[in-house]
Parts: sequence; structure tokens; C-alpha cells
Amino acid sequence: MEISFEYSIWFIPLCVLLAAVYAFTAYYKSKDSALWSERPILKWVLPLLRFSLVLILMIQLLGPLLQYKHYDKMKAELVLAVDNSASIIPNAKEDLKQLILEIEKELELD
Repeated sequence: MEISFEYSIWFIPLCVLLAAVYAFTAYYKSKDSALWSERPILKWVLPLLRFSLVLILMIQLLGPLLQYKHYDKMKAELVLAVDNSASIIPNAKEDLKQLILEIEKELELD
């Protein structure tokens, strides 16, 4: 599986930085002492959740494309057209039959 982007992959570190700055500034100024003292785990969970969601949205804006390549090995089909008209020399018919038998033997070995 291969991942490619419409824009340069060097925008991903910029997205990480911008998401981290955004999440940090959103919760840095709002220090509700009552909320943070009652539930101190929220001090880390909420910024982390906001960082994750903003980062996912920013990466989606870069236009990711997932490609899956699968190769199947198939035998080739060989089509022989035989002209059975009177214009063919009689010896050529025997040579043609011999050639067809040789080709069939070679294909059966594979």
C-alpha cells in the first residue's frame, strides 16, 4: 500500500506544529481553577484531543491518496489462425501441423 499527497509531504511537519500551537493556545489562557482542580486529567486530555482532531483535518486538506497495487500472473493466450484453403502448398500444411505440435508441447511444460 502506498500513500501519496497532492501537496508536498513537507507540509506535514508544518501541520503538526500549527495543530500543537492551536491546541496549546486554546487551553493556555483558559485556566478555570475550579474545572482543572476537580478534574486534572482534563488538563491533558482536552488539548491532546483538540490537537489530534485539528491534525487529522489538516492532513485531510493535503489530499492523501491510498494506492494498492496487486499483480496477478496469468498465462498468455496464443491464437493461431490456420488457412485450410487449396492455395496452401501440401508440404506447408505438414510443416504447420508440426509447428503447432511443438508450440503445444512447449506451452504444456510451463
